[in-house]
Amino acid sequence: ACLGISNPTGLAAIKQLVPPSQLTQATAQNQIRYFAATMGGPPVGGTLFGVARAFPFLSAAVGFLVSTILLLFIRKPMKVEQLAPGEKRNTAEGFRILARQPVLRLLIVWIMGSNMAFTHSGVFLALIATAESRGASASFTGMLLSIAGVGGLVGSLIAGPVIKRVAPAKLFLTAAWIGPVAAVLLANVSGLVPLGVIVACVFLRGPITSALFLAYLAAMVPDKAQGRVLGAVMFMSMIAAPVGVFAIGTIFDQAGPVWVFTVMAVVSG
Repeated sequence: ACLGISNPTGLAAIKQLVPPSQLTQATAQNQIRYFAATMGGPPVGGTLFGVARAFPFLSAAVGFLVSTILLLFIRKPMKVEQLAPGEKRNTAEGFRILARQPVLRLLIVWIMGSNMAFTHSGVFLALIATAESRGASASFTGMLLSIAGVGGLVGSLIAGPVIKRVAPAKLFLTAAWIGPVAAVLLANVSGLVPLGVIVACVFLRGPITSALFLAYLAAMVPDKAQGRVLGAVMFMSMIAAPVGVFAIGTIFDQAGPVWVFTVMAVVSG
């Protein structure tokens, strides 16, 4: 619930903190922290949990406190547009703006399908269950998750240069094919380390396509509607994640990892 409020606000603030020419680069760099945490979180959390069960939650609380304090150091004033006489704003306006833009509408539908199939929690759940079914130790499973998380970190580091050099249509088309191909490989590859490497390749595309999509959104949506449209985007992309996690767990219980990855291939396509 808190992410649904803070994430759209943070993304909308980027447009006011950097010049337009640096918007795509700034959006890509903003994702480094998320994917760095995705890579470092599992082993660090597991280690802290081994020391005391409260430590992972205590460290998360300290992290949120530090990030809140850092916000106080932003000195550039944020513009707040006032409502015109008779003008009304509501949450539904963000969804209507998305629906009126064919490019954004198509991309958000694809993003929802991709998030449903390859949400971090769902993929990690599938990797953990697969590793356990193949007799892997807890420490090895943590390493496997870290390998998978490296892809997102690398993607966030190279997103800016890649977007500058590759046409948007080619980027989105390549990203769309990576999901189904990776899922088919996951269903057929033996061993565990290759699974982590394949998932890393899937996560690699995330920061690049996200930065490009948000740049499109920033350019096509008026400033005064940025927050509402970003809220709609966050809602639609995030609502797909718990559906995906539930589906992955259910399918794994009923049919095993091969069917999990097969369904991921279909949904992500």
